[in-house]
Amino acid sequence: MNWPLFRVWVVASVLWAIGYGWYFWHSCWLKSDTGDHWCPTGEDNWMEPLQHFGWREYLYRSGWVFGVPMLVLLIGSATYAVQCIATGDDQGLE
Repeated sequence: MNWPLFRVWVVASVLWAIGYGWYFWHSCWLKSDTGDHWCPTGEDNWMEPLQHFGWREYLYRSGWVFGVPMLVLLIGSATYAVQCIATGDDQGLE
């Protein structure tokens, strides 16, 4: 396992989550007459009050926050494994 590269992935994942949270929160707007935050639901630019978000919206947002870094980790791990196999470096796979 390439630990320095894994540490870079951890830092990049944390920055990604913070950045996505910032993007989501700043894409919401405050409706002045009710005081509700209206945020995009991810379905054809539809907006809903944040208090009415259901489990599907939270699952959708969690998929973006955690799914992208996991996909990057899987692709990076597969690439590293193929490189170790191609070069015959068995020490890198341990």
